[in-house]
Amino acid sequence: MSGSKAAHRGDMAAQLISGHGCFRSYLKRFGHEDADDCPWCGGGRSETAEHVLFSCVKYARERSSLETVLGGRLNADNLVPFMLQGEAKWQAVNSFAAAITTELRREESPRIIEKKYFEKIGGVRRGWRRIKDATIKLRMLRERFATDVSSLNNALEDVFCET
Repeated sequence: MSGSKAAHRGDMAAQLISGHGCFRSYLKRFGHEDADDCPWCGGGRSETAEHVLFSCVKYARERSSLETVLGGRLNADNLVPFMLQGEAKWQAVNSFAAAITTELRREESPRIIEKKYFEKIGGVRRGWRRIKDATIKLRMLRERFATDVSSLNNALEDVFCET
C-alpha cells in the first residue's frame, strides 16, 4: 500500500475513534441528516461512532474478525490499549476503521445529494408536478447507478443544473 493510502486509512481510524465522520448523529448536528437513528439497529439507537465501533449489528462480522486478531472483546476501554500492543493489532484496527468509514461515506453520498436536490426544487417553487417528476427521475438514476456512486453523483449534478 502506498504511503498516502496508509496515511488516509490512519485518518479514517482517527475520524472513527474521535466521533467525526459520516455518522448520522454527527451529520445531524450540521443539518445534513434529519434523524440520527441507526437504520440497522432501530429501537432509538443513535448512529454514533461508539455505537458503530462497539455494537452496531451491521458491522458484527467485521468486529468479530477484528476481535479474533485482537484476542479479546472490543470496547471503549480497551481499543487504544489493543492498538498499542503491536503493529499487527494497530493495522487490524485501522483496517476495521477504514472499512466502516468507507461504507458510511458510500451510504451517505446519495442521501446528501437527494436532500440537496429536493431542497433545490422546493426552493424554486416549481410545484408538485415538478417534484413528482423529479422524484421519478431520481429513483431511476439511483437504480441505474446503484453500484457506482460517482456516476450517480455526476448524473444528479446534471439534473441539478436543469432550469
